[in-house]
Parts: sequence; C-alpha cells; structure tokens
Amino acid sequence: MDRAIEWQQGKTSLEARRMPRGDRQGHRVRVGARSMALGASIKSGGAGTIYRLPDAPDQVAKIYHPHIERGEYAHKIEAMLELAPRLPAREFRGETVTQIAWPQDKIFDRGSRFIGFAMPLLDMGSTEELELMLQARQARAAGLNPTLGVKMTLAANLASVISSLHRQKHYLVDLKPVNLRFYRDSLYIALLDCDGFSVQGRSRRFPAEQFTPDYLAPEFQGRGVKPGKGREQDLFALAVIVFRLLNFGIHPFTGKPADDRVPTDIPARIRGWLYAYGRQPHPQLAPSPVSAHEAMPRELRDLFDRAFASTDRPSAAAWADALSVYARRDSGRIVVCSKDDAHQHFAGQPCGECARERVLASSRRSAGARRKRRERQQQKVRQRVRQRTAARVRAARHTTRRRGSAQAGGVQATPATAAITKASADQARAVAATVVFLLVVLVGALTLRGCAQPPAPKSQARSAASSPSTNEAGQRPPADSTAPPTVARPAPESAPGDSELKADIDKTVAAVNSGDREVFRARVGALHRQAMRHRGPRRSSLRAYRDLMMDAHVMPKEGRKTGDTRERLEARVEGLKSIVDDDPYAGVVAAEAAKWMLLLRELDTAQHYYRHALWADPTTAQAWYGLGVTYTNSDPERAAALMAMAYVVADEMDGLQMRMLAAVYRLVGMASAGGGDTSVGELDQRARTLVETLTGESVTQ
Repeated sequence: MDRAIEWQQGKTSLEARRMPRGDRQGHRVRVGARSMALGASIKSGGAGTIYRLPDAPDQVAKIYHPHIERGEYAHKIEAMLELAPRLPAREFRGETVTQIAWPQDKIFDRGSRFIGFAMPLLDMGSTEELELMLQARQARAAGLNPTLGVKMTLAANLASVISSLHRQKHYLVDLKPVNLRFYRDSLYIALLDCDGFSVQGRSRRFPAEQFTPDYLAPEFQGRGVKPGKGREQDLFALAVIVFRLLNFGIHPFTGKPADDRVPTDIPARIRGWLYAYGRQPHPQLAPSPVSAHEAMPRELRDLFDRAFASTDRPSAAAWADALSVYARRDSGRIVVCSKDDAHQHFAGQPCGECARERVLASSRRSAGARRKRRERQQQKVRQRVRQRTAARVRAARHTTRRRGSAQAGGVQATPATAAITKASADQARAVAATVVFLLVVLVGALTLRGCAQPPAPKSQARSAASSPSTNEAGQRPPADSTAPPTVARPAPESAPGDSELKADIDKTVAAVNSGDREVFRARVGALHRQAMRHRGPRRSSLRAYRDLMMDAHVMPKEGRKTGDTRERLEARVEGLKSIVDDDPYAGVVAAEAAKWMLLLRELDTAQHYYRHALWADPTTAQAWYGLGVTYTNSDPERAAALMAMAYVVADEMDGLQMRMLAAVYRLVGMASAGGGDTSVGELDQRARTLVETLTGESVTQ
C-alpha cells in the first residue's frame, strides 16, 4: 500500500511515507551542512509539523507534510534566506526575545530532498495572542493588564516589526490579531508562520494565499490581494488593529446606520468606505455609543482618517514613530484617571473608559426599567386572561348542565341549542389556544431560569458506562455504575487563557476526526466530568440575560425608526459581554453573545466567546454548533467535527429542538462570513455522518 501511494504521488519518498504523519521523532535529517535527529513534535498545522532539535536547542524544525507540494516552498525559503529582514533578537532581563520565526536553514532528508526549514525557537509558553488584548474581560482572565499604556506599547512594537519587513518588501497580507502573539513580560511582538507571507525574491515575488475579509482594504474587497499589493493591504490591516487596540476592540467599520440601505456586514461597509469614526461625521454611519475615539488626540485621529478614508495610508514607520511617543512612560502623554486608578487616558483628554462605563450603566438601567414595565403589563394580561377563562368555563358548565337536564327530562335538543353548544366549544378551543401560547412563553422563561443546573445528558451515562476511566478519587467505578460523582471540586474564579481553551477543544476535534470510538468516548466522558465540576450561572445573571433577550423581541412602536435595530444589537452585545464579565460561568450567555457577534461578522471574537461557553459548560450544543459555523470557510473539516459534537451533547434535546438549532445557524451562516445555507447544510450532513460512525446511532432527521 505504501509503495502504491508513493507511485501515485511521485514526489514522496518511501522512507517518509512509512513514517506516520506528524510523528518523525528520531528521524535523521540534514540541517544546512549538519546531520541532526528530530526531537519531540511541538505542534502540527495544515502544512507541516514543528519539531525540536536536541542538537540545536535554540532552533526548531518545520517539516512539511508528505502531501504538500514542496518544490514551490523550496524556492520561497531560498528567497527568504537571501533577503531576511533586519530584525535581530532583543534582550529583556537577561533573556533573548525572538521577534520573528524567520527561516535560518533548509532541511533535507537522507535522499537530499527538501522537506522543510529550521527557524529560531520561540517560547510559546511566555507569549499570548494579541486577540486577548482587544477585550478587557478576556485580557484579565488571562492574567494580563489591559491598560491604555500597555496597548499603546503593543501597537508601537507591532508597527515597528511590520516596518522592518516592509523595508525588505515582505508583506504579511493576512494580518489580524489572532495571527499575532506578544511576550507577556516585555510586550515585544512575535511573528510566526512566516513562510505564509508574501515574500520578495531576487527575481520574483512569492504571493500570500490567505486573507481575512474583516481586515481587507476596500480596493481588494471582492477581488483579493494581487501579488505586489501586499504593502497597501498591510497598512490598512495595521490601522484596523491599532484602532481596535485603543478603542475596546471596536472595529472602525461598525456603527449605527442612517437607513436600511447601509449594509450590515463589515466587508461590505469596508468596500463602501463607510468609516464612522472620522473627525468629520459620516452621513451614512454613526459611531458606536461606547466608542472612545473622541477621547483620542488629534494626531492619532488624523492618522486613522488617512488610513480608512483614503488610499494615502500612513506607513508602518509613521505609525511606529507616532505611537512610540505615547508608549514611553517619561513622555507624560498617557496619565492615570483621577476618578479610577485602574483607568488610563490621553493627557488633556477625557477618560474614555469612564465614558464607556456610564453608557453601559445607563443601558442596564434602561433594560431594568423596561423589564419592570413588561412584567406589570404581563401581569395585567395574565389577570385578564384568567378572568375571561373563568367566565367562559362557568358559561360552558352552565350550558352543559342545561343540556344534561334537558336530555334527562326527555326534551329534544333544538337547532338553536346545538348552535349555542357549538359556539361554546369554539370559545373553549380559543381559550385553550391562548392558554397553550402563554404556557409556551412561561416554559421558555422557566427554561432560562433553570439552565443554571441542567440535567445530566444521557450521553454522559453511556460515556461513563463505556469508558474505563477513574473517578475523582483515582478509583475505578463499579462495573454497573452509571451515576456521575456527586462531590464537586472547587472551580476556578475565571476562565483560562484562550490558548488553553483552544488546546482543549483541539483534543475533542482530534478525537472526532480520529474515528477511534474508544478515544472519542474517553474524550466525551472527560467533557462531562468537567461540566459537573463547574457550577452553573448565578440567578442574577440569568435574570439579566432574560431581560436582554426579551428586549430583543419586544420593540415599542415609537422605537421602530431607521437604524434603531443595528444600534440595539450592538448595545445588546455589550450587555451580554458585561454579564459574562461579571459571571464567567454564564456559558449560555457567552454562547448567545457569540451568536450575535457572528451576525456582526466579528468571527474572531465570536470564536473566543464560543470557546468560553464550552469551558463553562461543555454540554452546550449551541456553542459547539456555532463554533463550527465560524470555521465553515476557513476549515471545513474542523467545522464538521464541532457540529458533530453538538449532536453528541444534545441527547436531552428532542429532534425538533436540534433541527431548530441547525436551522437557526444556517440562517446565521447566510448572514455572516461563516458561509451560506448550502455550505452550512453540507457540513451539517457530514457532522451527522461522523456521529453515526462514532456512536453507531443514527441522528434524527
């Protein structure tokens, strides 16, 4: 079989094929002129696997997978070795800080075939994703300090690194926070996956294939980035990242539309140059009410205006020069707020964090007042319904008695009597329909109240029965025991970092895609044990969540004005974030917030909140399915595996509920960058097939 595969592909050696993919530890390779043995693997991606090099402890090796076309990569790595950026490693507190994992040597197998390259070792344990710094809640959960001064330093360092790349005419193209890392202590930026950049060689350019629509410049929207145009794209994406860092994660092309003709998705707004935060108000798009752009100095606002309202964008060097002045502590450009020591703001400007908190507090008070008004109205409606129902029941009983008396006395029922009886029956049916409708509403409210302590899913019992795992005390449970342990372990105060959440979910995806039922059952059992160790959300969190969601469906007539829906949606998302910030275990709220972010096309942030929801409760079907939808275009295999997990953990949901959930997310996929109805539907079918393969049970259609 191995020889047949080698013959078909023609470019992979038999020796490499016999070695399991992603497991070449101990295999000898030639790094430059030296022969070395590959050490343990660190991580594996779509193109290759990273290995340690025991003979070169300050380097690692990236070995491309056998199915990857290596010829083009060989020429690209050669060009990168010839034209390396002048970005030397820095020293911080006696430690070497590597800012860019640029290739240092080619790697060949025993047959002198190119298989990868060596690059500097980057300590992943001391770095974090830049995405974490966009939201204060997730930054604090990761133990980071999301102050304005720290964010300004990160922005200045990022601009400096990009400027060094641009001097050699190398461009990142797919520049976004989730692809960037930074050192927690020094705040230096770390760039990975450099072989995916747009690289300039001696005689040709090697283009970058990936880009993200939310960070794509207007002139490239719908057409893609052409080779040689990466600099303009990098400058636009850099400005978006800096704006989001300094403005609480708000994207510069979100805001309140003036009318229904304004597009709702971010790429369409970028394509239409709808920048809402300029020094001159935009006629079609108003800024978000929680934005702090007006608290920025004029110099920075002018740079943003150039970046988003014209093609004459500031260079990376210009950004680095401007931002580094504010990043220096001795400059006095950033000061501590006099009202709250945890806040920082630009000198001579009002505190943006204080203004944001006032808007959010006002929104919460308004939501509370609306909730009380609705409760009073609903109480009056329920009282009127009870009174009318009682009156109709008494009338029906009276009619029934008269009819029974007439029949007992031998009186023949007349057509008029029959008509009265039919009318009473119609009234009774109408009353029954009204009561059923009210019961459905009440059951929905009770569901929100009761989701703090959800019932144990049936799949948990199957997992416990089929998986030979041990209990919390380290003892093997009895063979006939399917009951979960009743002693809960103390839970942490906040969610772990996003990287840890990703790693935990990656284990589950790998278990689904492996096809190994034993590994899969063990993983599902581990998720259910994690769910039992975590407490549910607080009642106050569920009440606040209920108020926000009821407000989402009840809009007074006077509120139906142009542009109101978008503003309410953004305010609602901020309210949901606030609930999760206050109560990390409110997983159902995090999943709901992620769904609205998906509709707002904020895919990276939606993924983070879906991961948070799964940490709080790994049995949340909505979070698994929604997270899968976010990967519809970027990683269909991962998307299908995540959707499959939604069906696995949804045992307590009946078929109708799961079909409704899938239908809702197909609509969400149509409205977001996650894909259209057809693609989400196809992935849903693949997910069902995966579930049937792993569990041996068919999924209800």
